[in-house]
Amino acid sequence: MSRNSNRFLSESAVSLLRRHTFVVIGGDHRNPLNIVRSLGMCGIFPEVILIGEDSHLVAASRYVRRLVFAQTQTVALEKLI
Repeated sequence: MSRNSNRFLSESAVSLLRRHTFVVIGGDHRNPLNIVRSLGMCGIFPEVILIGEDSHLVAASRYVRRLVFAQTQTVALEKLI
């Protein structure tokens, strides 16, 4: 089984999804980390906007394409725009 294979999406579907930029916004805990990992295991490397100062979980993921830090949710949304 290849690294990009997955049981829910065909390779052609993943190929189409890779044409888009995926952004994950959230704090540094398991939910955003699992989203990043799930996308990454399909070969989709998202950009991540982390809210808060403690950032050791998601920031260490090998699947993050780009990492941006924001102090508050408002600042995170401003960075997205």
